[in-house]
Amino acid sequence: LQLCAEYKGTNSDSLRKYAHEGLLLAEKENNELMLATFYRYAGISSFQQQEYDTASLYLDKALELAIKHKDKSEEASAYLATGYMYTTQGDFKNFIEYLLKALPLFEALKDNERTIETLVGIGSAYRRSGNSEMAIKYLNQAVDLIGESEDAFLNALTYFELGAVEPDVRKVIEYEQKTI
Repeated sequence: LQLCAEYKGTNSDSLRKYAHEGLLLAEKENNELMLATFYRYAGISSFQQQEYDTASLYLDKALELAIKHKDKSEEASAYLATGYMYTTQGDFKNFIEYLLKALPLFEALKDNERTIETLVGIGSAYRRSGNSEMAIKYLNQAVDLIGESEDAFLNALTYFELGAVEPDVRKVIEYEQKTI
């Protein structure tokens, strides 16, 4: 699991290798929750390599198992990963749809980092779709949680996205200074 998490954003070939090894181990152990996690990682590696049909199959299986076992954290993570698959294809409508499914789960789990990540993703998608009003709504919700976050990159990204959509130049400058 640790190797998959480490390679998730940096090396899709290594992620694929370790996800498939994890799937074999989880099947051998008959551990469906572990299977869900490794299906999710296999899905991520597939969409990173633009194999969207394969990614969809893996992510659907991860979601199915997470729901079956009532694992809200894995369910939210599967929704988030599926959303990211859609955003890599430029499909912001489905990206937003899946992130809106993940959001209440992360909130219920009191996972502030993932809640902020999800809010910023939704806000960014609305911004890129030309809906500034909805972008500001979700990005401001993320800003409200930043005080509880220690993730400097995520905090800077939140202010960057808000600065990109804010019509008030003084606020844009304020937000951009917070990204430094």
